[in-house]
Amino acid sequence: MKKVSIVIMMLFMAGCTTMTPEKFALKTDDEVCRASGYLRNILGGKKLAEPWMRELEKRNLLTEREIAAVNNKEIFIGMTECALYASWGSPKRTNRSVSHDGINIQNIYGDYSKYSKPTYVYTRNGVVTSWQD
Repeated sequence: MKKVSIVIMMLFMAGCTTMTPEKFALKTDDEVCRASGYLRNILGGKKLAEPWMRELEKRNLLTEREIAAVNNKEIFIGMTECALYASWGSPKRTNRSVSHDGINIQNIYGDYSKYSKPTYVYTRNGVVTSWQD
């Protein structure tokens, strides 16, 4: 199982490092946000994430404040979901609810071991509203 994971990760990395403008054009905004966070945080490759960050900037998906937060792996209330994913990567799990004021998402981060507890980041209509750790 471990060998399969390593092979999949290597294929993903190879595909990410050879992204052309044409290939980027096929990616959704959400895919670009999540991929930049995945490459930076999970694979530990700031250099791997650089083309993805440039694409985020080209698409004007992040503010200057969000770019600074992403570079420091931080979050703040008011940042977009895109910036959250670019900063921390995709959550382990999400819970979604719909109410009169829009779509609320609970993003659950953490490894759930007995030695650490998860962090819950809440968004409403695509904007971080709070978190709990």
